[in-house]
Amino acid sequence: MDKNAQLELGGYGFCTPKAVSGTSSVGKLTLADILEADGQPVPPVLQPSGDPVAMEGLVPFERYFDPKYVDLEVEHIWKKRWQIACREEDIPNVGDRLAYDIVDLSFMIVRVAPDTIKAFYNFCPHRGRRLCDHAENRDSIRCPFHGWTWQLDGTLDWVPGQEDFPSVSASHHALTEVKVECWGGNVFINPDPEAPALDKALGPLPRLFADHPMEERYTVAHFRKTVRCNWKLTQEAFMEGYHVLETHWDGMPFFGSAYTQYDNWDDGESHVNRLVTPSVVPDYWVKESISPEESARQFCQTMELPLPEPGSITNFTQGRAWCAQQRRLALEAASGHDLSDKPNAYFLEMTKCFMFPN
Repeated sequence: MDKNAQLELGGYGFCTPKAVSGTSSVGKLTLADILEADGQPVPPVLQPSGDPVAMEGLVPFERYFDPKYVDLEVEHIWKKRWQIACREEDIPNVGDRLAYDIVDLSFMIVRVAPDTIKAFYNFCPHRGRRLCDHAENRDSIRCPFHGWTWQLDGTLDWVPGQEDFPSVSASHHALTEVKVECWGGNVFINPDPEAPALDKALGPLPRLFADHPMEERYTVAHFRKTVRCNWKLTQEAFMEGYHVLETHWDGMPFFGSAYTQYDNWDDGESHVNRLVTPSVVPDYWVKESISPEESARQFCQTMELPLPEPGSITNFTQGRAWCAQQRRLALEAASGHDLSDKPNAYFLEMTKCFMFPN
């Protein structure tokens, strides 16, 4: 494709290349084609992974409702895998702690020192009472049943009437610790004492987020919703762009869901996948009825950006350039960072990463 050519689509004359593994078979057009037409180098992090999904046939219904799989998942996933328990800013001060519950397991995450976070099984070794029911701050860990007390690092500190408990010792009754590591402001735990280091499970994520440091982000709000279905089904529902046609139809004029690129990285220790959906390109299903200017205008309205002048956009390359510039200016004003060296793709494409089982 001539990089100086207009980026046009469907009825506007955009070429239709052959289908490529890892993209929708409906749209034919690929994310790589759209980025190439921008006339800018494609960011390495947005290039295809080259590791397409192996199609293995249908997944049996039993995987989603047979109780035997719950036990297998508890044993091999929730007791063995790195999982995000909270954000570092959720426990900013020494003595802050909160509970992380998964299936029938509960863990307590504690800020032990300014630069040290520990996690323990969330129960008293005396009678099994939960030690942490909600986010709080204290200078020690105290059982709300009998008052047994531990230092923040899990060391047994005081037992009321300890002379009546000759078998109790600091070495035997310390809180049981689990592995903790942090990346990008996220606090991960792993109950498996033999688990490999977190960086093995992260796989390509540090590279993919090199220009988007998550440790410089912060939590705006917490939301929790109960969904009455298996956790895998809930997760899978957000790992594809196929549902946009029916569920998010109002975004189709400026989100090209049918041109979504799917990438997978699986080296046996890390299991990471990603989807990248291009913006300011109308979806395959509405491409004949949405002009380049209308696509750009709806994107700007949704993102609360300045609208282009009427008649100023005649092709999709111009539309993407205008929208990228407006979003860059807005982000620079909000963050104080100079982002002028970043290509359009940094400001337009919707990218979602998943690190199993998170």
